[in-house]
Amino acid sequence: PKGMALPATDENRKVYEQRKAELIKKAQDSLNAAKERAARVTGLDLTVPMLASDEGKLYGSVGATEIVRAASMVEIDLKRHEIDLPEGSIRAIGSFPVVARLHSEVTAQFTVTVVAGKGA
Repeated sequence: PKGMALPATDENRKVYEQRKAELIKKAQDSLNAAKERAARVTGLDLTVPMLASDEGKLYGSVGATEIVRAASMVEIDLKRHEIDLPEGSIRAIGSFPVVARLHSEVTAQFTVTVVAGKGA
C-alpha cells in the first residue's frame, strides 16, 4: 500500500537486476579510485612549516586543514574528513604518523613533518 515493494514479475526482476549491476559497478569504481589514491599517498612525507618557539612548541597546531593544504601543494587530493590524526592535533616540531581514510575499505598511512618556518 505504501509503494515500497513491487510485484515479482519478470519485468520488475529485470529492472532490479539492471539496477543492482549498476550499483555494484559504481561501488567497484569508487573502490578502485580509492586504491589508486592510496597508492599515491602511502609513504608520502608532507612538510608543514609552522611558527614555533625555540623549545619546539608550535604557536598554534597542525590539523587536518593544514595537512590538506600541504598535500595540495604537492598535487595530492585529500579532503579534511579523510584525515585521521591518531594522537590529535600536532602541537610540536617533528614527524608524526597520519592515516587517510579514503574509503570504508581503503586507508593509507603517511608522515607529516612539522618544521619551524613561516606559518600557514
